[in-house]
Amino acid sequence: MKLILKLLFVLISIATMVLISALFVEKEISIKEAITIQKPIDDVFNYVRYIDQQHTYFSWQSKNKKKKSQKKNSDGTIGYQSTVEFNMESTGKGQFRITELIPNKLIKCDFVCSTNQQVIATLTITTEPESDSVTVLAIELSITETYPRNIQLLFSKMNLLESPHLQKSVEKLKDLIESQE
Repeated sequence: MKLILKLLFVLISIATMVLISALFVEKEISIKEAITIQKPIDDVFNYVRYIDQQHTYFSWQSKNKKKKSQKKNSDGTIGYQSTVEFNMESTGKGQFRITELIPNKLIKCDFVCSTNQQVIATLTITTEPESDSVTVLAIELSITETYPRNIQLLFSKMNLLESPHLQKSVEKLKDLIESQE
């Protein structure tokens, strides 16, 4: 009986420490990549504003070609929604929504993924002219969690910062846009 009580005490102590730690962990993490593209800002922005084109450069969208999707409103406009169901457990289901759009400057999309849990992320793509024929493109991915699930961000942050996926996606996007005539 004493052994069971000691085990119970240890488990409760560990759970309490995790919950207390979560109070001091940030609730949002983000990663940002930028690249210079040798094309005018109009060409760059008109390519990235469409959610349906993201599968051509984002690795997490191109993992599974056999996906089911439902669309609502016009792509490239505020309010557009694309609900996607991938045929892979690691990717799962998700919904992309364009929430903000400033022509030739910014597009902001919310991503709600519902596999085992709801994870809300924001994808922000900005374009800035460096000259008439050169554009700086930046992509930022921010993930937000509420207490006490924000403790998971400690591990997510390590995975995000070590992952080359966003950098590869930005490089692939550059190649795609620069190869267009």
